[in-house]
Amino acid sequence: MEHNVKKRSSSGLVIGPLPSARVSKAKLPMAAIEPRAEEFGNNIREKARLQTKAIERHFEQAISDRVMVEGDRLPSERQLARDFGANRASVRSALASLARVNLIERKLGSGTYVSAPFEASSPPPTFETPSVSPLDVMEARRVIEPGFAGLFVARATEEDLSLLLDLLKEAESAKDAVSYKIASYNFHHAIARATRNPLLNAMHEMLVAARAKASWATLLPLNDTVALRRKQAGDLRGIYEALRDRNAKRASQISYRSLSDLIHTILTLPPDDRAENAPQPD
Repeated sequence: MEHNVKKRSSSGLVIGPLPSARVSKAKLPMAAIEPRAEEFGNNIREKARLQTKAIERHFEQAISDRVMVEGDRLPSERQLARDFGANRASVRSALASLARVNLIERKLGSGTYVSAPFEASSPPPTFETPSVSPLDVMEARRVIEPGFAGLFVARATEEDLSLLLDLLKEAESAKDAVSYKIASYNFHHAIARATRNPLLNAMHEMLVAARAKASWATLLPLNDTVALRRKQAGDLRGIYEALRDRNAKRASQISYRSLSDLIHTILTLPPDDRAENAPQPD
């Protein structure tokens, strides 16, 4: 269920739309994780991990959607723990993760604030996304994404790996092509973010924007069958396991091969289908 009306918790925190999350009695998205936590029974550590991820994702989305903007002050750890129904350690871990990727800034004796995405004196550059074909996007991905592995291995935390595993499982359990594409994008974007390189992260966002302009709806042959999705999810698992083992070379090789397979599939589409996916003049 999606809530389109912004609300405020007892702390004054603005709660915006949260896809696939229900607002709990505390008016924060704990209902989204409680059913999963129950599966682990008395495993307190696993439940705490899920609570941490829920808090991270809430603020990531609030900042991304500009529900919270530069300079906004977050509630205290005690208030967040009460609002989310989480313990203080889970809250502290989530805030530390958000601070590592420069989404928030913790000021001693003052509080925690949303960080500026760019320097105030230097407004963010704007780029016009060109008209491209799916083949253009895949070729660009093959140049860029395999290179993420080295920085991921050097900089990713255990929290990053844990999130990547969650996203992998979502891809593996996807029931249709659309669900798989969403899960696969989230997986690759999590790797990009874990590089802690804002330029690479922005480049990956540009690829996503370019993909949105391309005619992907007609490319069903890429993952329209269970067998194809299983094969591609197998590649994602291979990438995850290589990154988990800190084997950047192996992860890069699997990424390159997987994207090459998709490029080959596009190139072997019937001529009519490929023509439909050619860039159109604006």
